[in-house]
Amino acid sequence: MHENGHAGLTRYGQPEDQFEAELDFAAKSQRGEIYLFLLKQESLRPRIAMEQSSKRTSERLRNLLEQFIEHREYSIIQACIILNVVHKTYIEKILKDRVKTTLRFKVLLLLRNLEHLGPRLEFSNQDSAVPKPKTKTKRDRALAVMSCKSTLPMPPVRLQRPISYFSIPIIRAELTIDEFLTNFGTQITYCAPQEIVAIDSDTRSEHTTCRVPVMEGGQLRGYVPLPMRYRDIWLELSYNIVLLINIWQLWSKEEGKASSPKEKKMATACRQNVGTLLVQYMLSRLLAVEELVSLSYNVEPGEERVNILNEWKVRMLRDWFYMTHSEAIADGPEFMCADPASTQNKAFFERGWEIEEDGRNILSPPEDANLWIHGRIEGLDETFEKTIKPQALQELSKPSQFFETRYQEGTTLPERWHEGHKPRPFFWSNKQWDWFCEGNDYWKTPIDLLRYVLVTEPAYHEVDQFLGDLRSLSIIIFQNPDLEVIEADARHLWLGKIIWREFVEKLRGYLSLTEAQTVTSEKKDDQNPFNTLELFLIFKGYMHQEKTNSEGQRADDSILWQSLNRISTQEHRPVWEWVLSGIHLRGDTVKCMLNQAGDWWREFRHKQMKSSQVETHITEHDDGDGNVGGADRSHNNAAQSSQPYLLLSHSRVNTREMSTAGAANSLSHPFWVIEVS
Repeated sequence: MHENGHAGLTRYGQPEDQFEAELDFAAKSQRGEIYLFLLKQESLRPRIAMEQSSKRTSERLRNLLEQFIEHREYSIIQACIILNVVHKTYIEKILKDRVKTTLRFKVLLLLRNLEHLGPRLEFSNQDSAVPKPKTKTKRDRALAVMSCKSTLPMPPVRLQRPISYFSIPIIRAELTIDEFLTNFGTQITYCAPQEIVAIDSDTRSEHTTCRVPVMEGGQLRGYVPLPMRYRDIWLELSYNIVLLINIWQLWSKEEGKASSPKEKKMATACRQNVGTLLVQYMLSRLLAVEELVSLSYNVEPGEERVNILNEWKVRMLRDWFYMTHSEAIADGPEFMCADPASTQNKAFFERGWEIEEDGRNILSPPEDANLWIHGRIEGLDETFEKTIKPQALQELSKPSQFFETRYQEGTTLPERWHEGHKPRPFFWSNKQWDWFCEGNDYWKTPIDLLRYVLVTEPAYHEVDQFLGDLRSLSIIIFQNPDLEVIEADARHLWLGKIIWREFVEKLRGYLSLTEAQTVTSEKKDDQNPFNTLELFLIFKGYMHQEKTNSEGQRADDSILWQSLNRISTQEHRPVWEWVLSGIHLRGDTVKCMLNQAGDWWREFRHKQMKSSQVETHITEHDDGDGNVGGADRSHNNAAQSSQPYLLLSHSRVNTREMSTAGAANSLSHPFWVIEVS
């Protein structure tokens, strides 16, 4: 019978034999199994002290921790402490009793880095017993140990998931100026975020979000979607990039003005450090843009979590851009679970800051983005001369505890660290943004976006406009899509070489879509069965072919008729000829002609039936010689002349006459419908 009155049970609520079996399994298994064991115990919030459980269990746990130490599994020891699996004093006792001096101080260094867990450890030559709770009874002592809480400082607002790894690599190479950064025609710049009201696809309620206009060569290239709660972090990142570019240029000027080799060397070192951090920030923004445009985060309004922006903000605030994740954990693990987008955590992140008050304002973006968004910061030159330069040179002369050289000679830049490097990021078009704000869902009805951009005004006149939306959609709903194959089929659709349903079926395979995801919001018009997206794209493809051909060369009619024959019958051939006549002879748009096609077809069928009735009547009055009486013949001619359209075969059309009518090129069609005035 144990002290807690339950035979054979540990304070975890499980049989002690089972707990020891898991402990033994964890000790003999790989690191992953050890972590799983620790995490399982974390869910029960155990606090094991030497007097808490049976002697057998305590000894097994002691042996397991000794194995961690002997094998230098410092990260697991750290996890033990952070997850509250063991008291820090328990490890102190093991260090004093069992561990050699050389290993003892390595673990001691680890524990001292975890200052948030309590006062620093002090070792003396004399061993001391593990401190025990000052309670009178065994029951009181057990309750006191069980209710003991971690001394880890908790932020006011926590992240749902702590930062468990770093995605932004450490940069040690300086900025190099390339054509993209200097050529105004190709340079990508970001404007101030615009607040937009959007409809949530699930709740249908309105919420405010942001979009960042993207300019290329002074022209609008597209937008970056940005959750409202990340607006300030985005502005801060963009401001810091502008600030560092300006400071880098100022240090470059200082090199040229240096009066001695020493001054020039110091200016060069400052320029290199600033240029290295600048690359770090530009790469961070590039990665953030890719996460934002692909919606690779929780997109629930108000609950968004943009990982790259979280990481950048935390590492910037704690000066961790020269640290690995494990080093940052040792420096301040409490910051990994704090939400950097919350204003309530501002004081929490700024604990321990030592920043000169002089010039501190320059570190934060002004409220008016127009004072810096275009690339220049008002008043920076003066601040540089009075504050930044003297502080930097003093730090180089007498490095403080915060001194860190970011630049390393001989290191290389990553292949891709700004928006000009290929593959270039995709941005949302105006149409894509409008479709999203109307409350549509990328994952429920992705194909509907393609329908929307193809049929709404203003019409797309270049295939690259459509390809931009298609690429953006593909990276949102599928990880690492084969864009080359997808784009090849999209170009065939654009030229009418494949029909819409064939294209959708191919996309369904490329992007692993369900049948339900291919449904669009296109409405069937019972009064006009010819006005469909599929027919629209076939005729638009025919027109796109003409645009790509040399001047005066007509598009290949065979492609048009092959596509029409896939979805229609010969019965409807007259209406297709009529649509083409309107496009070629009058210059009407495809959309205009298809809108009228239903009415034209009904009128055509009506006249066709009347003509058939007249022919039947004439046949009944034939004089036997194959001739029709004068009165009947006159009636037949009048009936034919009353028809607004005549269907003529090639054998009955004179080429010169058709050319005069402006339709000489129409003879490639087996039939042509001519409007008779």
